[in-house]
Amino acid sequence: MSNCKPMIESEPPRSFCWAHTRKAHPLMSRTHLLATGRAFLFDMDGTILDSNAIVEKLWRVFAKRHNLDADDILSFSHGRPSITTIAHFLPDLSADEHQHLSDERTAEEIRITSGIVAIPGAVAFFQQLDQLGVPYAVVTSATADLARTRIVAAGLPIPDVLVTPETITQGKPNPEGYLTAASQLGVAPSQTVVFEDADAGITAGIAAGAQVVVVGSATRHDDRMQAHPHIPDFRGVTVDALGDGTFTVATP
Repeated sequence: MSNCKPMIESEPPRSFCWAHTRKAHPLMSRTHLLATGRAFLFDMDGTILDSNAIVEKLWRVFAKRHNLDADDILSFSHGRPSITTIAHFLPDLSADEHQHLSDERTAEEIRITSGIVAIPGAVAFFQQLDQLGVPYAVVTSATADLARTRIVAAGLPIPDVLVTPETITQGKPNPEGYLTAASQLGVAPSQTVVFEDADAGITAGIAAGAQVVVVGSATRHDDRMQAHPHIPDFRGVTVDALGDGTFTVATP
């Protein structure tokens, strides 16, 4: 009888099985294998860096200004482009007005960089990726300027492939961003590993056919999300090259 877990219905077929991968990899005697792939794809906010204080403060100001419930906005907005959130809560405004409000918010977010920090262990983790030559990309709902500002503020390297709302037509939970990143890296989506903290992004990674590792508090995700490997942060997470163009990511 196979040791593989049954696939979740919403997930496309994959060419790997955790159980088989564990048996094949010699490090499993001393580490817990999370995933194996040819490229790693990362969400930004909440996954590799923490800008929650800034984001929450600005959404609460927005909510008060427009007489909206701040907690509802914060719950909906996580992992989504700001213009999507603005259009959702202010549907009576025109598309131009949505864009104007989104541009105002982005300018304010770019201006405020104090308090932005890397997720624990992320700096060392990216050093491993660069040393091993692992292809990787960041796929974020932030604009390109905002993404670069926050990545630099957190002390992380700016990736060669940065997928932002300017380069795609549909944001998360649509898989377009992760599919675009995989294409730009020249890797099949099923051979990528997506690191995500938000339900919208996790859904996007699953829909793209990628392997998904959940970062942060797994308790806030539903059972479908908890079916994927989980790390609280990047402390102790290691990467190894298998010599055939694939890389493993594991925890102690």
